[in-house]
Amino acid sequence: MLKLHGRCGAHKEAFNLVAGWRGQHGFAPSVIHYTCLMSGCLRTKNYDQAWAAYELMRTNGVAPDGTAIATLLPGMVAAQQWGRVLALAQHALMAPTPVAVPPETLNNALSQMLAVGGNTA
Repeated sequence: MLKLHGRCGAHKEAFNLVAGWRGQHGFAPSVIHYTCLMSGCLRTKNYDQAWAAYELMRTNGVAPDGTAIATLLPGMVAAQQWGRVLALAQHALMAPTPVAVPPETLNNALSQMLAVGGNTA
Protein backbone atom coordinates (compact mmCIF):
# COMPACT_ATOMS: atom_id res chain seq x y z
CA MET A 1 0.00 0.00 0.00
CA LEU A 2 2.86 2.35 0.84
CA LYS A 3 4.49 1.86 -2.55
CA LEU A 4 1.13 2.31 -4.29
CA HIS A 5 0.56 5.66 -2.56
CA GLY A 6 4.06 6.75 -3.56
CA ARG A 7 3.62 5.75 -7.18
CA CYS A 8 0.30 7.61 -7.37
CA GLY A 9 1.78 10.76 -5.87
CA ALA A 10 -0.38 10.45 -2.74
CA HIS A 11 2.47 11.47 -0.47
CA LYS A 12 0.39 12.79 2.42
CA GLU A 13 -1.53 9.54 2.52
CA ALA A 14 1.72 7.56 2.42
CA PHE A 15 3.15 9.74 5.21
CA ASN A 16 0.05 9.23 7.33
CA LEU A 17 0.20 5.49 6.70
CA VAL A 18 3.76 5.33 8.03
CA ALA A 19 3.03 7.76 10.89
CA GLY A 20 0.18 5.54 12.10
CA TRP A 21 1.93 2.25 11.34
CA ARG A 22 2.56 1.15 14.93
CA GLY A 23 -1.03 1.75 15.97
CA GLN A 24 -2.46 -0.05 12.97
CA HIS A 25 -0.03 -2.96 12.67
CA GLY A 26 1.31 -3.34 16.20
CA PHE A 27 4.96 -2.85 15.29
CA ALA A 28 7.14 0.03 14.18
CA PRO A 29 7.92 0.67 10.53
CA SER A 30 11.47 -0.17 9.51
CA VAL A 31 14.07 1.96 7.79
CA ILE A 32 12.91 0.29 4.56
CA HIS A 33 9.40 1.73 4.95
CA TYR A 34 10.76 5.22 5.57
CA THR A 35 13.16 4.94 2.63
CA CYS A 36 10.30 3.86 0.38
CA LEU A 37 8.29 6.89 1.55
CA MET A 38 11.21 9.26 0.94
CA SER A 39 11.88 7.75 -2.48
CA GLY A 40 8.27 8.22 -3.57
CA CYS A 41 8.34 11.86 -2.50
CA LEU A 42 11.63 12.50 -4.27
CA ARG A 43 10.38 10.87 -7.47
CA THR A 44 7.85 13.72 -7.79
CA LYS A 45 10.24 16.37 -6.44
CA ASN A 46 8.31 16.75 -3.21
CA TYR A 47 11.51 17.51 -1.30
CA ASP A 48 9.93 18.92 1.85
CA GLN A 49 7.70 15.87 2.28
CA ALA A 50 10.74 13.61 1.82
CA TRP A 51 12.56 15.55 4.52
CA ALA A 52 9.49 15.31 6.78
CA ALA A 53 9.63 11.53 6.36
CA TYR A 54 13.32 11.57 7.36
CA GLU A 55 12.50 13.65 10.43
CA LEU A 56 9.64 11.30 11.35
CA MET A 57 12.03 8.38 11.06
CA ARG A 58 14.57 10.04 13.35
CA THR A 59 11.88 11.15 15.81
CA ASN A 60 10.62 7.57 16.03
CA GLY A 61 14.11 6.31 16.83
CA VAL A 62 14.77 4.57 13.54
CA ALA A 63 18.36 5.06 12.44
CA PRO A 64 18.88 5.80 8.76
CA ASP A 65 21.05 3.32 6.91
CA GLY A 66 23.27 3.89 3.90
CA THR A 67 20.40 3.33 1.49
CA ALA A 68 18.21 5.91 3.24
CA ILE A 69 20.99 8.51 3.20
CA ALA A 70 21.98 7.70 -0.40
CA THR A 71 18.31 8.03 -1.42
CA LEU A 72 17.66 11.34 0.31
CA LEU A 73 20.98 13.10 -0.26
CA PRO A 74 20.70 13.60 -4.05
CA GLY A 75 17.18 14.94 -3.59
CA MET A 76 18.34 17.55 -1.11
CA VAL A 77 21.15 18.48 -3.52
CA ALA A 78 18.64 18.87 -6.37
CA ALA A 79 16.52 21.10 -4.11
CA GLN A 80 19.66 23.03 -3.10
CA GLN A 81 18.76 22.47 0.55
CA TRP A 82 22.37 22.80 1.70
CA GLY A 83 21.64 22.77 5.43
CA ARG A 84 19.88 19.45 4.97
CA VAL A 85 22.74 18.13 2.81
CA LEU A 86 25.18 18.96 5.59
CA ALA A 87 22.91 17.43 8.25
CA LEU A 88 22.77 14.17 6.27
CA ALA A 89 26.53 14.14 5.70
CA GLN A 90 27.16 14.85 9.38
CA HIS A 91 24.84 12.07 10.45
CA ALA A 92 26.45 9.61 8.06
CA LEU A 93 29.98 10.44 9.18
CA MET A 94 29.50 11.22 12.86
CA ALA A 95 26.83 8.77 14.04
CA PRO A 96 27.88 6.50 16.94
CA THR A 97 28.00 3.79 14.30
CA PRO A 98 28.95 5.61 11.07
CA VAL A 99 26.60 4.99 8.17
CA ALA A 100 28.18 3.46 5.09
CA VAL A 101 27.44 5.83 2.23
CA PRO A 102 29.38 5.55 -1.02
CA PRO A 103 32.11 8.22 -0.93
CA GLU A 104 31.15 9.37 -4.43
CA THR A 105 27.64 10.19 -3.18
CA LEU A 106 29.00 12.43 -0.43
CA ASN A 107 31.67 13.94 -2.67
CA ASN A 108 29.13 14.73 -5.38
CA ALA A 109 26.78 16.38 -2.89
CA LEU A 110 29.50 18.53 -1.38
CA SER A 111 30.99 19.47 -4.76
CA GLN A 112 27.55 20.51 -6.04
CA MET A 113 27.14 22.68 -2.97
CA LEU A 114 30.48 24.36 -3.60
CA ALA A 115 29.79 24.74 -7.33
CA VAL A 116 26.71 26.87 -6.75
CA GLY A 117 28.28 28.81 -3.89
CA GLY A 118 26.06 27.05 -1.40
CA ASN A 119 25.09 28.88 1.71
CA THR A 120 24.52 26.46 4.59
CA ALA A 121 21.75 28.56 6.10
